[in-house]
Amino acid sequence: MLLVAGILSLAISALFFFAYNWHSMGRLMKLGLIESLIILTLIGYCYFGGSRLVGKIILTAATILLGGLMALFGQIYQTGADSWQLFAGWALLAFPWVLVGRFAPLWLLWAILVNVWTYLYSTVFPPLWWTFSSIETALWAGFFFNTILLILWEVGAMYFSWLEDRWAVRLVVIASGLVATMLVLVTLVDSHEAGVWNILLYQGWCTGIYLGYLHFKPDLFMLAALCLSLIIATTVMLARVLLDSNNAKGFLFIALVVVAMSAISAVWPKKIHGESTG
Repeated sequence: MLLVAGILSLAISALFFFAYNWHSMGRLMKLGLIESLIILTLIGYCYFGGSRLVGKIILTAATILLGGLMALFGQIYQTGADSWQLFAGWALLAFPWVLVGRFAPLWLLWAILVNVWTYLYSTVFPPLWWTFSSIETALWAGFFFNTILLILWEVGAMYFSWLEDRWAVRLVVIASGLVATMLVLVTLVDSHEAGVWNILLYQGWCTGIYLGYLHFKPDLFMLAALCLSLIIATTVMLARVLLDSNNAKGFLFIALVVVAMSAISAVWPKKIHGESTG
């Protein structure tokens, strides 16, 4: 522990020193500094071993430094690459480390990189299908990636203990549900030809979460997330239908519906929890 504390204090002191003198450094010195830090973190990972928490944290730091190195290289030499190429290269180059690391936070970091990559890509290139807008293409890509990651994570948790952290998989569910909810909201706000597919996708997500986390692997957090998504979608749908004329009765009805759905969402999980524990 004394060795780890000494290394951390030395690293923090070095970071403060280089941050203070960063603008006065040459470009080669900046690149060499980050490359040296990456090499040192990899040496530290090999020294502490991949099975220890310290080693996993060090490998995560190396992954973050890799992105900093790529961003610095593009800034210095003005490569002209789009932002999505930075995150694509970062995710692809870091993927072997992610596989070796077997660390849930590192996988979540990689998932964030892929999500940002797909979003930035959709803002540069036209939609893949003529019926979808650019934002819908990004949402569909994000939905399928996060949902497939969720399924693989839950299956992998049956065989690998490092995937059993529920907080991590719940973040993946939040990402998948957020994208699915945004898809149905886009359809409700701006109806067009692709809206049917968006609604079907959302219904499929709701059905999968309901069946998966009620019968196969009970999880009250997932069911609560499903309830929140349904409340948001229902509220927007009612607002679209009832508030065109800006009448007070519509506001009152929507408020009552939200209160009723919130009460049901609070009681239903407690009932399920009581049945499962009783």
